[in-house]
Amino acid sequence: ARLVVRRLRPGPEDVVGDPACGDGSFLDAAVAEGAERVFGFDVDPEAVEQASARLAGAATVRHADVLAGTDGSSSWGTLPTSRPSGCRAT
Repeated sequence: ARLVVRRLRPGPEDVVGDPACGDGSFLDAAVAEGAERVFGFDVDPEAVEQASARLAGAATVRHADVLAGTDGSSSWGTLPTSRPSGCRAT
């Protein structure tokens, strides 16, 4: 996650979001690289709990289904993410 986020070079003015944040590794990396407006979503309540604990208030993490379009992600500028667990690349 850190390698991907370093290549993106997020700054304090960027909005960084992860639509399938899992345990929050991308969000954590974005905060470590200086991003200040960091948001994550996941459909798994346990993952949201893990990410929230990992980030300790440094990012906003919510339970939402991004694919259903109920999360407000259309305003994000940067979306680093890995495939959600169980999804195959096509």
